Amino acid sequence: MLANGSEEPAVSGVKHPLAIWLMRGSGLRIKEALAVQKSCFRENGTVLRVFEQASRDGRKTRPLKHRKAGEYRDTPVPAYLWAMVNDLPDGYFFKVDGKFPTYSSYRHDFNLNAAKAGIPKAFTPHSLRHAFVSAMLARNVPISDVATWLGHRNINVTYAIYDSREGRKEPWMVCYPILYLCRHALELYLKDV
Repeated sequence: MLANGSEEPAVSGVKHPLAIWLMRGSGLRIKEALAVQKSCFRENGTVLRVFEQASRDGRKTRPLKHRKAGEYRDTPVPAYLWAMVNDLPDGYFFKVDGKFPTYSSYRHDFNLNAAKAGIPKAFTPHSLRHAFVSAMLARNVPISDVATWLGHRNINVTYAIYDSREGRKEPWMVCYPILYLCRHALELYLKDV
């Protein structure tokens, strides 16, 4: 259920497909994606300002990882993602009855449905963040920009994680089946909004 009281569609059991697209499209962590609200989108939907994350228990928001309250980062928004959220109501997308989905319930549902879709067990929600990075680096976006968008204060963290991915199957290739299911779910939902 979305914050406006309408049901978010589940295709093959995928819950909160919009969160998947936020992680893949803008490189967010699970708890960051769950705390996104409409007002986070700026500059005609081309920038997403991330300034908080849902707590693990879903009861409140907290500052971003390794950040103080009030600190934020801006990340680019692909046109397809803005098209998905542009007509949604103001407010948090996933907060229902004063609570966000919990980290553990979200991850459990994701892993369960990924397995049903034939996605390897090693592919987790965080892999969508890696898919975002892989897509950016494949387009020759400077790794310094990617590090900023991810919220890495030290670019060496970004190098340590992503510079060693030579020869591995790119995460975006592995995530295609679940992204397809989520796209279909969102298309059905957006027709009814």
